[in-house]
Amino acid sequence: MQKLAIRPMSAAVAIAMLSLASAQAAAQETAAADGATVVVTGIRKSYADAVNMKRDTLEITDSISSDGLGRFPDLNVGEAIQRIPGVQINREAGSRNATINLRGLPGTFALTTINGMSFAQPVLNGSTPLGAFNSDIFSAVTVLKSPTAAEQPGGLSGNIDLRIASALSRKDGGGVTIGDEYDELGRLSTPNATVSYNKHFSKDLAVFGVYAYKKENFRRDSTQIQDYDTLTPGNLGITQAQFDARYPKSQYPTGILFPGQIRQTVTANTGATNSGAGGIGWRMNSETKLNLTGYFSDRKLGSSNQYLNYIDPTANSPITNLGPIFTVDTKSPLGVTGKQAMINSYDYANASVTDSLRSAPQRQKTHGVTGEADWENDDWHLNGAFHTSRAENRSDQLEIDIVQSARTLPATNGTYGHYYSGGDDLANSILTLFTPTTSHINPGPYDQRPGTSVTQARNNGNDRFGITGTNGRALTSVDSVQGSVERSFEQGFFKSVKAGLRFENNDFVSTGTRNTAQGINFSAIQSSLAIDNPYVPTFADGYIPGYTKNWVAVDIPSVLKAVTPVTPLPGQTLTQYGLVNNDADPGFSSYNFSVKNKISSAYVSSLFGTSVFGVPLKGNLGGRYEATRETVDSVDTSNLTVTIPGGTKVVTTKTPREFEQTYRNFLPSLVAKADLSDKLALRGAAYRTFVRPQPRDITPSTVVTEPAQGVSTPTYNVTLGSASLKPYKANSYDLALEWYNRPNGLVALTVFQKDVQGLVGPVRDIGRLCPADATALGLGHLSVVGTDCLSDIMINVGTAQAPSLQRAKVVISGQANQQAIKVNGVEFNVQQNLDFLPAPFNNLGGAFNYAYTTIKGRNDDGSPATLPGVSRNNYNLIAYYETRSWGVRTVYNYRDDYDLAAGGTFNGAARSVKARGQLDMSASYTFDGGYKISFDAFNMTNAVREEYEGTVMKPRRLDVDGRTYQVKLSTTF
Repeated sequence: MQKLAIRPMSAAVAIAMLSLASAQAAAQETAAADGATVVVTGIRKSYADAVNMKRDTLEITDSISSDGLGRFPDLNVGEAIQRIPGVQINREAGSRNATINLRGLPGTFALTTINGMSFAQPVLNGSTPLGAFNSDIFSAVTVLKSPTAAEQPGGLSGNIDLRIASALSRKDGGGVTIGDEYDELGRLSTPNATVSYNKHFSKDLAVFGVYAYKKENFRRDSTQIQDYDTLTPGNLGITQAQFDARYPKSQYPTGILFPGQIRQTVTANTGATNSGAGGIGWRMNSETKLNLTGYFSDRKLGSSNQYLNYIDPTANSPITNLGPIFTVDTKSPLGVTGKQAMINSYDYANASVTDSLRSAPQRQKTHGVTGEADWENDDWHLNGAFHTSRAENRSDQLEIDIVQSARTLPATNGTYGHYYSGGDDLANSILTLFTPTTSHINPGPYDQRPGTSVTQARNNGNDRFGITGTNGRALTSVDSVQGSVERSFEQGFFKSVKAGLRFENNDFVSTGTRNTAQGINFSAIQSSLAIDNPYVPTFADGYIPGYTKNWVAVDIPSVLKAVTPVTPLPGQTLTQYGLVNNDADPGFSSYNFSVKNKISSAYVSSLFGTSVFGVPLKGNLGGRYEATRETVDSVDTSNLTVTIPGGTKVVTTKTPREFEQTYRNFLPSLVAKADLSDKLALRGAAYRTFVRPQPRDITPSTVVTEPAQGVSTPTYNVTLGSASLKPYKANSYDLALEWYNRPNGLVALTVFQKDVQGLVGPVRDIGRLCPADATALGLGHLSVVGTDCLSDIMINVGTAQAPSLQRAKVVISGQANQQAIKVNGVEFNVQQNLDFLPAPFNNLGGAFNYAYTTIKGRNDDGSPATLPGVSRNNYNLIAYYETRSWGVRTVYNYRDDYDLAAGGTFNGAARSVKARGQLDMSASYTFDGGYKISFDAFNMTNAVREEYEGTVMKPRRLDVDGRTYQVKLSTTF
């Protein structure tokens, strides 16, 4: 199958083209144009506004603004701000959550604000899901890269400020936009609409309101090699001696790898997002203004289903017709290097086959209100504000698995097929599957046999019917009040001195449950529960022609109706699905906690101005002192698995814990701007910033899992709670040279460095990994013996009749503030309207921005510090042509490869993401009477997202999102 591919434009070529254009603009500028104000609208206006916002601020910032009708021509806020230098969007984030990286650091290192104030964000894990908002409710987005002491602290990489224009600053009138979005993958249509209205009752009293609705209907199709297994004699059905003769250790010292568990996935999301904002402004007199602004956003994906099929040749699965053996360099993101022999094609039989449906409806909602009073005369400026907001992020995952298990040879389960990975291109992979059971659900009876996981039921052939899934919910609240007073001076070095106070209560409450198969109606597990998979005919829209079509599914409501009501044991509780909750699972134990922060801060900030060798110099010097009292309530758990008639049971001991700590941060800052000429500005900044760890990423609960009965090596597994983690801190330095070569034009070069301390990483201190006194954990006293940590607790590994005592092994893991990294970066930005050219070329304009980032550092033990998820190079190339009636804009966004850490059972080992470029386009036509029709196309090149491990010949994952189109009709009144 032929696939369209566009090679990324050379960054040097793009720089040369746009720099030449800017030089020509300066050379051909007329005296009249030099002193005139250029009036622009539409696409030109949005880019001109961004240039002017950057020029007018003292700090180092970049912005985007909506077009003349209050619209961002992008799918969401995250897609829009990726056009800003130094911003990278994370397309591995599911459900179009649109999380971003900023300046070489993950999104959790940035502070997202609304009109400069912290708000309750709809976060469960990770960073702010910018896809949770309809972008039309915002007037602009500003990325503040060098904050002063007067700005809200808490963003180590910068502040992302979502701007909602006040009522008094808006022009009278309204607008209506209706549209439809079409996703090519799945042929999905999703209507959307926005309505807004602004009204001045007088020059001193105004109101506004904006409401945006968008239906959500999109999907992503994927193919994945979950793991690579080492070839064994059992895989080939031969003896060890025969295997050694065929593949001698001298030739293959590290063994031979082959693609192990092979997955196909369809993730389909359906729902709607409702967002709105409104406000009122009153100018009481020439000195006093009052503003009240509120907002809300409610994104509900009522149906978010993930259909999976995976095939797993086990040690009992014979594979034949092996492809040629080749050698690859296995350098990994974690620094492991070496040569590895592997194959990428084979025939298989007697494989384990799993069909899974994971239903995970999501809810992301937030609402808040900000009130502000502002009084100003020639000498004094007083400001007071309050903010209150609430947010919820909820994901209720229910997973149903149908597993045809491999049989113990010489018996087989009758499955067979062929697999080829596609080499360096997963789109060319081939996967076939033949199975004698059409429904993939083999006959019962099913039950929970001894040794069976609490999430599974098994039959006599060891086939499994699994029920699991984590249900998570996070509630966030933010209440704050702040005030400032500023005194201005007409003479002297200091032009003003500003002092302020801020008090904030920030609460985060996390809850969760874990579904199990315990107590279900086992007799209801029948082949009739399987259904045809509705997405098989259109999988990947033909992009991956070699997928298996022998892929079934289940209907979750039918399954729940069949297997419930459950029969719980005494003391067991139920989840929201009516299933028994596994309160011993770390997914439950670790995520039921609360974190409460009481934050007090005070700052002094002064504006200064002078002249150095005739060059005007102005700046801001200040410092903020912030104190935080943090209280964490959690529950430590100890789990012991015991055998009971008909299965196993986990005996859980729960111990409530409360942790309290106080930490303080002093945050000095200096930002200065030298106007070298009326067009050339030099900015510099030095400042200290910090960011608090995202609560659900640090899991404050300690979980001790005791040895299961009857194992040969009794092992206690301990996950240490991380309640005492401190914020990460950084000393940052920026230097920017900006040339405003003509009205609404910009050429800028920025360099920056961030020295980051206290990043959270795995505990490596042997004193914590094997403490001499572990009685607080119920583990007695520990000692290091060889490479093991052993407890003085003796466990019986024999029988009651013939006891055999053995010291228990202890494996401890956890997180601590330890890593130090240095982030260095360069950002280059060119933005030009080419209206100096002769007609019709005077309607052209464009922009190019490029960011280069490096990260280096070491852990406390000297090992390399890692910070995955960030590309070294990324750029945007933007071109537009606009007349009074119509305009068109194209944007090519590119980021090169980047590393990802191991992602648990679903994402697999540490891996890398291939470089990717995406071409987007927007066009519009304005009719007489103020009507406007616009057309947007996203991912026109049908770019996919690919992961590999160490080498492209060891592929991991391919995501296909397809192209997306939207048409909108707008009018103003």
